[in-house]
Amino acid sequence: MTRFSADDRAALDPHAGAGISRRSVLGMLGLTTAALGMPALLTGCGGAAAPAGSASAPGRLRWVLGQNVPTLDVAKSAGAPIPLLALSHETLVRLDKDLSIVPVLAESWEQPTPTKLVYSLRQGVTFWDGTPLTAEDIAFSITRHLDPKVGSPIASLLSNYKAVEVTSPTELTITLSRPDPAAKYLTARCAVTPKAYSERLGDQLGMSGPEVKTIGTGPYLIKRFDSAAGIEYEANPSYWGAKPRYGSIAIDFVADANARQLAVRSGKVAGTMDVPVVAIQDWRRLPKTSIMSSPPLMSAFLALNVNRAPFDDIHVRRALAHAVDRDGFVKAFLHGDGAPARAVPPPAQWANLADEATVRRVYDSLPAYDFDLAKAKAELAKSKHAGGFSATVRFPDANPHLGKALVSLAQTVRTLGIQLTVQEAPMTDWRSQLMDHQHEMNIMILRPNYPDPADFLNLLLPSNAAAKGQYNIAEYRSTEVDELMAAQAAVEGERRVDAMATLLARVNEDLPYIPLWWEASSMALSDDFSYDGYSTLYYDQEWADNVRPRA
Repeated sequence: MTRFSADDRAALDPHAGAGISRRSVLGMLGLTTAALGMPALLTGCGGAAAPAGSASAPGRLRWVLGQNVPTLDVAKSAGAPIPLLALSHETLVRLDKDLSIVPVLAESWEQPTPTKLVYSLRQGVTFWDGTPLTAEDIAFSITRHLDPKVGSPIASLLSNYKAVEVTSPTELTITLSRPDPAAKYLTARCAVTPKAYSERLGDQLGMSGPEVKTIGTGPYLIKRFDSAAGIEYEANPSYWGAKPRYGSIAIDFVADANARQLAVRSGKVAGTMDVPVVAIQDWRRLPKTSIMSSPPLMSAFLALNVNRAPFDDIHVRRALAHAVDRDGFVKAFLHGDGAPARAVPPPAQWANLADEATVRRVYDSLPAYDFDLAKAKAELAKSKHAGGFSATVRFPDANPHLGKALVSLAQTVRTLGIQLTVQEAPMTDWRSQLMDHQHEMNIMILRPNYPDPADFLNLLLPSNAAAKGQYNIAEYRSTEVDELMAAQAAVEGERRVDAMATLLARVNEDLPYIPLWWEASSMALSDDFSYDGYSTLYYDQEWADNVRPRA
């Protein structure tokens, strides 16, 4: 039996679309283009402006994010709300700065068998409105992701949750359908809201509007949420834990990278997460600004629908894989802040499973597709499309480096007779089409949910996730791969390493996904502040309290 308590410190894309315009955000921050010596900026539509002010007036933090957030309900938009909910909503457990699991709404937890997780619940916790937190609220918040009518994008992550039961007023038990080493991480994705309140709101839970339509137990309560403009918080006076660092927090949504640069450079905001990798050198040249980067934990890849022509032909997929210049992409579009990918899971995700030498051995053993146009031409000649074909691929406007890579790929494959049309799409439209499985070819970039190589695979591979609203965009169904997924989850140590290597080798042979690169994430911070323990998984922590004004 393994037991974990609150004192035991040792032992999860695509985001939503465009924010408000550059001029709007400069105005709300009290900046002008003339004052900063910048050319005139384009005007665009924006939401309600947050109050102007310094990055950190006494007890106040101001931040900026490069995306809007369509909803605060993780069952409707798994990626985008998480950094915001990290401040206002809590989960049974979360990941600490060292990526160990820390109980939160659970006071302790144990795993008495490989298929059972038992949580002893913290007592005396209330929601913002004073309603006591109950075990039923937590069970509801987890199980709603398993309801097909809800259509949660993290349903496939939780597919091994056979039952979530209230076994006493102070205890919750999760029974797994099979052993799963990822299961212990997954409740960190299930933000807890009151059951009765959530059922009453239905589809309106978490939606933007004049009234805040969500309730949590976190250190900050939400005072305003505008899905196009931003969010404002106040310290929760009834919070059960340590007093929050700030009395209030304002986060503005700004898609334009130049506007975010101006805001950080001016000192009007403390910083921003997710600095675009294509602009990382520009950010590093900013005065009075520090850039912190994590290990490469994000993964970029092509997703090819294996049931639709021409990508239902393995030789077409192999031809395309040999036409990808991964080294060139990393040098040209990531400025070295990443690495060419040999598989979808980044090596950094193995940190809790194996040492670097072992991981290197696994990746070196995998079927690889080096950049070789002669091999690409030979594979295409074996296919049903030896003379070439036409295809269209879209990329989200929030990730221009994905578009640059696709344009480069389109130029390369033209010599093979392949006409690849590259189109930019607003992030919200791109994401909607992606999750609806509308297109036979897609480009994706995923950020981690937890530190384990099965993370992305649990989203992309299961046959039951090859449905609209789920992340198996390739609609790849393989009984053998499902069995290999179960096999690697049922063992530990060296046996699991070997099982994972077998699984990755099989996926690389079938190529439903063509790995491109592994990417680092970066944060920009005004020199007036420091940040304690930045990680790609910052959104698993109460990250705002890690932003500290310098004395």
